[in-house]
Amino acid sequence: MSIFKDGACSSASLVGSLSIDATDSACFPILPTGQALGSKLASAPVYAPGVCQASGGEPTGEAIPAEPATFCCLP
Repeated sequence: MSIFKDGACSSASLVGSLSIDATDSACFPILPTGQALGSKLASAPVYAPGVCQASGGEPTGEAIPAEPATFCCLP
């Protein structure tokens, strides 16, 4: 995301640029404090898949049948 002093997003009036991702804070300070903003420009979000490997899910314990029953289904 880039912020500009003028209303036309011209590079000559660039106040600053920053990268934003889902783990960042929802608010960002604008320096210098009190700087008026004329426009802002944000590029389309880019999907970045997670980096952790799946783990766990192994079965534990055992299944012991209790009171077995037979069910019949009618056609």
